[in-house]
Amino acid sequence: MEFVLPCLSQPDFQTLAADWSGLNDYTWSGPKPNYQRKLEGVLSKWLAQAAAVRLRINGKNGKGSDTWDTREFAFQNGGLKIRDLERQPNSGTGKIGACVTGDNPLAVFARQNQAAILTSSHEFTNTTLATKNETVIGLSGFAITLGSDVCPGGPTDAVRYSLSINSCLGCHGVETKTEFHHIAQRDPGVASNLSGFLTGAADCQSGGQISATDYCTVTAPPVSGCGPAPASRQFNDLLRRHLYSYTVGQLKAGDDWKKKLAPFTAHQTD
Repeated sequence: MEFVLPCLSQPDFQTLAADWSGLNDYTWSGPKPNYQRKLEGVLSKWLAQAAAVRLRINGKNGKGSDTWDTREFAFQNGGLKIRDLERQPNSGTGKIGACVTGDNPLAVFARQNQAAILTSSHEFTNTTLATKNETVIGLSGFAITLGSDVCPGGPTDAVRYSLSINSCLGCHGVETKTEFHHIAQRDPGVASNLSGFLTGAADCQSGGQISATDYCTVTAPPVSGCGPAPASRQFNDLLRRHLYSYTVGQLKAGDDWKKKLAPFTAHQTD
């Protein structure tokens, strides 16, 4: 579940953080108030203040033990309403796992929307690329690969990367070297394993120590003979978020916020 809140004062933000971290004190079963009731209270409190709320769910699709279908719902006055998966192109139309080139719908979209893609502000709504369902298959999936004719003379691999990492399939698969979960399910009282994308673990393995100095380095697998080879990229998203928050706290009136925050906002996932 993800929600957009209005700007909070520092005390309110600290209260929000304390409400979420306080869930660690409750177990899934046992004397009331248990985990479910505490979670319900946190959600009721903060969702009431949210400008927008969405729920993304995954379920077994019956096609294999390692495949999951994902769908997205918006909270509206009339209840939950299914909506397009944000920044996930239809894998059939987008030809994920194949060479995207020529007049393929994703190739055309990439040519026409380079600037928005590079700032992770692109949307597939109202295009043939929109989809309300996708099957996530982890490391056995494919990154998006663009042919050299998609962005002639332009930043083809940067466009490819932003399209891929902002998608459900890319973020939860080979683009980040993640086996589906970034935050794994856990037993009561036990910390969740975090992906190498989040922690910066040098070997990119889930469950590694959070690092302030190391990076998980990933080179997405290319499609043979298709465009420029994907560049290696370094991930430590908790560190990126920390530096972003720290920088926001240091900004003053008159500062160029966009310029100072740019190193921490480029290609950030949704």
